[in-house]
Amino acid sequence: MRFRLNGAEVEYSGPADRTLLVFLREERGLRSLKNGCSEGACGCCTVQLGARAVLACRTPMNRVDGREVRTLEGFTERQRAVFARAFLLTGGVQCGFCTPGIVVRVKVLLDHHPDPRPEEVREALAPHLCRCTGYVKIVEAALLAARLLREGGDLPEVSAEGFIGIFLPRYQGEALVLGERAFVRDLKVPGMLHGALRLADHPRAVVRQLRLSPAFTVEGVRRIFTAQDVPGERLVGSIVRDWPVFVAEGELTRCVGDVLAGVVATSEEAARRAAAQGPGRGRRLRRRRSGRADRVRLPDTTQLLEAISSGGAIFQRDSGETIRSWSLTFLSRSVLSSPSIPGKSSCSLSLSTPAWTSSRKNLSISPWDCASVR
Repeated sequence: MRFRLNGAEVEYSGPADRTLLVFLREERGLRSLKNGCSEGACGCCTVQLGARAVLACRTPMNRVDGREVRTLEGFTERQRAVFARAFLLTGGVQCGFCTPGIVVRVKVLLDHHPDPRPEEVREALAPHLCRCTGYVKIVEAALLAARLLREGGDLPEVSAEGFIGIFLPRYQGEALVLGERAFVRDLKVPGMLHGALRLADHPRAVVRQLRLSPAFTVEGVRRIFTAQDVPGERLVGSIVRDWPVFVAEGELTRCVGDVLAGVVATSEEAARRAAAQGPGRGRRLRRRRSGRADRVRLPDTTQLLEAISSGGAIFQRDSGETIRSWSLTFLSRSVLSSPSIPGKSSCSLSLSTPAWTSSRKNLSISPWDCASVR
């Protein structure tokens, strides 16, 4: 397939379902667009496709055939200078990771509406996440950029005197706006390897077996790490060390963020593809008839009252200590009573506003955000 990229003819002959994000970053080395999520949730990989702003991570290569793709690198020098100065002067750039994608979105908006209203800017920015600025300064930057592009002329000067009470622009701010300052994911060295994690498919499941052979069939895989490869302490935790770095065979997963294995490969794409091979799918509450089930899924516990009721799930620490709570009077804020801990002396938990407290060391549970006891 053929298309135009930043004004130049490009020919592509790879997989049709490869994402535009992977092609632009890994094959073309364009670093202004960032890979923040790979699932269309953050807006950091926004590019211009024809007259629209699209997410490169959700755009397969077969959608760009015969069309025009433009990244921030392909903007005119005037556009790049205006956007860099506008975001710098208004404080619309801080860490800068999300900013290049936002700039592309604003540019497309200004192509259609050269003098937008603030509410139009806010609506256009809906697909973008920013954890730094709070969006107000980003809207101000977009409106300033619109005015500078309409009026032309010299750009406002930037003062970096740094006196108390005087605005100090972001260090390397213009490079951040244009996506020129490298983040860790933008760095490349000869022979560099890439990693990807295989996470748990179910929040509660017993891991029976990890079958690694399917992942090794992916070209470029160099190594797969599991729990048995951890040389030191495998359990981590701020108060109680009860969260495994890797969940081992025979252990219980506690959330879909638990890690089963880590894949190392010659490219990020290969590492992710190998990690996605996974150990296969298990059946709920029973093994497969062939006896080759990789895990046994257990019932999910998602409600507070279910988690701590007499008929609720049992939560077990790796030490073998089991906690089951028998009653709770929640609405009256009175007592969470009589947990039974086999092999341990019994204890009582009572509400001491604003948190549950216990005579047991290191056990404090907020009544407002607690989902389970383990």
